[in-house]
Amino acid sequence: IGKLISDAIAIDFLGKKFSETYPQKKKAFDEANLKSAYKQLTAEQKKFFASAKEMQEANIVARLNMNAYGKANIEDELRNS
Repeated sequence: IGKLISDAIAIDFLGKKFSETYPQKKKAFDEANLKSAYKQLTAEQKKFFASAKEMQEANIVARLNMNAYGKANIEDELRNS
């Protein structure tokens, strides 16, 4: 539920209200947090959490796309054009 609320605030409120600056700043912030957290893991933990990291990276891009283009996957839009 926390993720749903976070996404709703990030996309529906802040993303729309500050559409020119918020999406890129939020993406940079999220990437920095992910990098910092991942950097603190041991090599074994990094291997174990690699797929979770990839999922989080995809989530960051999807949130940016929702803010910037109104769709999580802009490739769908390009294919339909």
